[in-house]
Amino acid sequence: MKSLVLLTAIFISGSSHAFTARVNAIHLCKDRKITKVELFKYEHRLSLLCESLSGEQMEARSYDVMLSREAIGPKQEEGDMRVPEGKYTLDWKLKKSKFFLALHVSYPNKQDRENARENGITNIGGDIMLHGMPNRIDNYDLELSKHPILRELIYQAMYFVDWTQGCIAMPNNDIQEIWDLVQTPTDFEIFP
Repeated sequence: MKSLVLLTAIFISGSSHAFTARVNAIHLCKDRKITKVELFKYEHRLSLLCESLSGEQMEARSYDVMLSREAIGPKQEEGDMRVPEGKYTLDWKLKKSKFFLALHVSYPNKQDRENARENGITNIGGDIMLHGMPNRIDNYDLELSKHPILRELIYQAMYFVDWTQGCIAMPNNDIQEIWDLVQTPTDFEIFP
């Protein structure tokens, strides 16, 4: 029991600042409107862009994200556990899902469908989301809202690994901020 308490303390104290907005320049944005979202997969960084007061595109906020276990290379087919790469749109919001808030990514785009056709792939997948942390752990039929300490422990451990099946995940406080700042539809570009 002592080791579990110690492990919990290490996770909570050691990683409490692991996922925070790295840039906070929204006050420099014209109309405080986000005009584009960019994901840099290699860096595990999501950026919100806006038009600056001088009329140039600038980074308003940036966040650390968790990706899929197979983060290298673009998504090609259903079940390949990869995050897409290319130009998309965050086209609608989903408030009630398996995760705390979600924004839908318009994968597959025209280029993805052409690539699949050329490679003989018939099921290229879909349902890619930018979302928060899971609301429940299905394998154990565990509703996390009923166990706040356990929920925090699980979330803290998840911050250090790529665990999605092709989506982009982030802490709940960050996805809440993005939910509030980003209107749909908004351009979304994913880089390797």
